Amino acid sequence: MAAFDTHKAVKALCSAGFDDAQAEAVVDQISGAIHENVATKTDIDKLATKDELRQEVTTLATRDELRQAVAKLATKNELRQEVEKLELRLAAELEKQSSKYLRSMVVVVAGIVGLSKALELLWA
Repeated sequence: MAAFDTHKAVKALCSAGFDDAQAEAVVDQISGAIHENVATKTDIDKLATKDELRQEVTTLATRDELRQAVAKLATKNELRQEVEKLELRLAAELEKQSSKYLRSMVVVVAGIVGLSKALELLWA
């Protein structure tokens, strides 16, 4: 970008009818506006390159994938915990039913033994 020639601008304004003070005031304002809105090399050096932006996008994508994987893992862990709870409940219910059936069998066996003894007494 070519530099703004303030001397040339003041001369052009004076030729157009401005006095020296007016021309210099206008040129100072224009020059200030230009310098405020022009990026310096330092400003440009602070900007990210395409490669840096690409790397950041990749990093963000990787973080998002990691978040999704963690969410899935959390879901799997929650399911695993639920399955373990169900297994414990099932084991407790099976133990309860086994005890119930075992007691019933003891009663039946005791009844058979008692009936057998009663029959022995009757036939003896």
